[in-house]
Amino acid sequence: MQIAAILFLLFMLFSFGGWCAEVLVTAIMRKTYINKGAMLGPVVPLYGVMAMAIFLFLEPHRNGPVQFLIDRDR
Repeated sequence: MQIAAILFLLFMLFSFGGWCAEVLVTAIMRKTYINKGAMLGPVVPLYGVMAMAIFLFLEPHRNGPVQFLIDRDR
């Protein structure tokens, strides 16, 4: 249960951070505020989903790709 809560909080953090970055870049380029949120709140779920996918799928490679290949051969 605790891991699910941490993953959810990280998902929300990355979704909000992605929204902030996207709004900031758009505001600088177009010199006006444009809400790029895909939902009613200031979040873009795609950023959260991609961050969670990277976190979960690259976990076995935490020690580096070479170490992963060495351990796999044993």
